[in-house]
Amino acid sequence: MKKKVLTEALLKAIQKANDDYENLSGGSWLSDYGAESFLVVEAMKQLLGAARRSRKRACATSEESFSEIMECSGANKKPGPLPAVLAGNYRADIVLWRNDSQPFGVIEVKRRWDNGPCMADVHRLQALMDRGGAHLGGSIEYCALVIFIPQAGDHGCEKIKRQYENIANYLNAHAQRRFRFHTLEPWQYTYHPDGTYGDYSGGGIVVEFY
Repeated sequence: MKKKVLTEALLKAIQKANDDYENLSGGSWLSDYGAESFLVVEAMKQLLGAARRSRKRACATSEESFSEIMECSGANKKPGPLPAVLAGNYRADIVLWRNDSQPFGVIEVKRRWDNGPCMADVHRLQALMDRGGAHLGGSIEYCALVIFIPQAGDHGCEKIKRQYENIANYLNAHAQRRFRFHTLEPWQYTYHPDGTYGDYSGGGIVVEFY
């Protein structure tokens, strides 16, 4: 399954999840109440839909431990213990499986950008690629971080585009592995169920590591 197809499915999931949550909640966004799991589920649906359209067999699970993902990847083990970011209770938001037994994709999801938590996911995904990728005989082919980017107030779309630039620069300075930076065109929406809501803008990022 082509990586471009997976990335496009994740980008589509960002806006779809936020639109659906907004309709269900009467105006709230994913960033308002910690509804990260809503984006996780929508991303799984979009990924598997893309797999079916590509006539590829795949399934998806959530909350798999990184140590179990490593074990199932079949990668040749390097000497010494796993890096700390892959050991312990750390769990992945989404794991894509081939034939129910081999993980080939791992995705982490965030409802907004925050340097500390987002970079922790970046380092974990990079370590997984280093330890579970094809160069060591592993099955891991695709790792990505998905981030919803909300913005309130005037000129929200312009602010989101500037935030895209700032995040890309931050990753260039701190990421230890090469990445591709994919963005959604920001959208603006004015929600007035009772005349109290103002302008809101949304966007999204998929950071794909290779």
